[in-house]
Amino acid sequence: FREHIEVHEKAWENQDIDALASSYTKDAVRIIGTAPEAIRGREAIRESFAAGFGEDSRFKGTKLSALVLGYRILDPKHFTAYGVWKLSNSSGELIAHGQWGNLYRREEDGVVRFLMESAGAMTFDQN
Repeated sequence: FREHIEVHEKAWENQDIDALASSYTKDAVRIIGTAPEAIRGREAIRESFAAGFGEDSRFKGTKLSALVLGYRILDPKHFTAYGVWKLSNSSGELIAHGQWGNLYRREEDGVVRFLMESAGAMTFDQN
């Protein structure tokens, strides 16, 4: 699980859309404060990252980090976890933060992936 978080953070920092998308199950749901509705399925999630990291993206050069505050094992393949996240610019300044509560599934290949991601709305510095 910790490896999953590290891979996701590194993929964000590198704006590696394929690596980000591969951290979700094929049937994943992504519910985030900046999206008007749930994003369903790995391909739709991949497309949302591609749009989010577009040419004039406010995410360029940002670093995402997550702190796990707790988790609960539901069965051998599923567990939930929750925590807080922060987004920093290239100077290390905090530009957004929030909370998350996610559902994960260990896939047949042994890799832990998001089954459902739920994160609070991002707030950006308007300066």
